[in-house]
Formats: sequence, structure tokens, C-alpha cells
Amino acid sequence: MPVFFIPANSVQDEHCTLHDPLVDHLFKSLRFRVGDQVWFNDEQRRRYRCRILRIGPQYLEGEILEILTAPQPSFPRLILGQAILKGDHMNWLIQKATELGVSRIVPLLSHRTVVRPPHSRWESCQARWQRIAREAAQQAERWEIPEVAAPCSLKQFWQTYAPAQTKCLLVARTTTPYTLSTLPLPHEAEACIVFAVGPEGGWTETECQESEDQLVHWVTLGASILRAETAALAALSILQSRLGRLG
Repeated sequence: MPVFFIPANSVQDEHCTLHDPLVDHLFKSLRFRVGDQVWFNDEQRRRYRCRILRIGPQYLEGEILEILTAPQPSFPRLILGQAILKGDHMNWLIQKATELGVSRIVPLLSHRTVVRPPHSRWESCQARWQRIAREAAQQAERWEIPEVAAPCSLKQFWQTYAPAQTKCLLVARTTTPYTLSTLPLPHEAEACIVFAVGPEGGWTETECQESEDQLVHWVTLGASILRAETAALAALSILQSRLGRLG
């Protein structure tokens, strides 16, 4: 059963009350009724099993039957910088990356990015992508929703994460000695692994050089040339497997 995210202030003593659009979804689309049980999760990484006492299109009251607390993080965070993809590819990527456990997604405006939302639309694009991440996190029963940041350039991305111990740029057709299977990784929970995946046309020489100047490793996924969204998900899967979180 999906876990639905609610604000922490919705919970008081042994009850929870909701008035937001989620209630309408639970009542009309999922057809929850009085007596049904549902799991909620708040931003403080607490999970509640509730029995519905009252429900309608705009209001829900539930009795808390059980409270769970998220385990302490024991793996590094995974930060994905993804050049914005055209069509629905970006939406699909955010959904699947969330299911695979990404911690943060940063949309990148690369030199070869085909889709460049005007600055006036950044806020609406970010809100849509964040909503997709929220829905995917609920379906995957995650304890938290990955943040989708505002778009930025690749150079700004590396500057933001300059202190990170492990930073890598996924490239194709390169003589780099590293693949994601051989790149040294940190395993401490306080660490983060930052990686960037380019657009359909790949990175320019300037972007590759800017990355190298920021002490970023060039890495490859092997001989095959993958679509951008495939490369990002393959990279996430490899990293999660090496960290012991997948497979």
C-alpha cells in the first residue's frame, strides 16, 4: 500500500486531521471509507498507521494505531544532476530516479540542452517535477521525498557540491580509467556521491574541461551508447547495488 505524505502538524496526540487536496484523492479516487486503514508519513520521518474515523471530499480524521520511526541513514546520499530532457522524458526520469532512491535531483541547463524553459517558467516546472517526485516516493514507500532543485548550469552545479568527496561526470567514448563499477566510493552516511548526466547530444568539450577543473572524475558505463534517461537510471542502479541498497 502506498504511504501518503502529510505535514507533521496534522498529527495531534493520537489523532490526525487533514484538509488538503490529498483527502479528495483518498476519498474520490482511492475510495477510502470509515474504518479503512491508511499509512501516513511526515517530514520528520515518522510513519503512522491510522484508522479512518471520518472522511469526506475535504476532511479526514483518523485514529493513530501505530507509529514507526525511520532508521538512521547508513548510506551516502546520491545527488543527480540531470540535463533537462525533452518531452515527457524528464518527468519519467524523475519518477524512476525517485523509486531507485535518489536523494536530490538538480535539473541542468547544459550547452546542448534542447528544452530551455524561460526563467519565468522555472518555478512552475520545478513544482511539477517536485509533485512527480512526491507521488513516486509515496508509491515506493520511501521515508522522505527527494528534493528537485531549481535549474542551474553544470558549472554552478559543481560549485554547489565542491566539498563532496566523490563527484563524477558520465561521458561516452572516453579513455577514462574509471567506470561506475571501479570508481572508489565512500560508504559513510555523512558522505554524498554527486554525478551528472548529459543531454541527448552529450557534453561539450568546454563542459568536460570545467568539470575536470572542479576535480570531477570522468566515468563511463561501458561501450554501449545509452539514451540520457537510461544512463541516469543505470548509474543509479549500479551505485545503489555497490552500496548494498539494491540487488
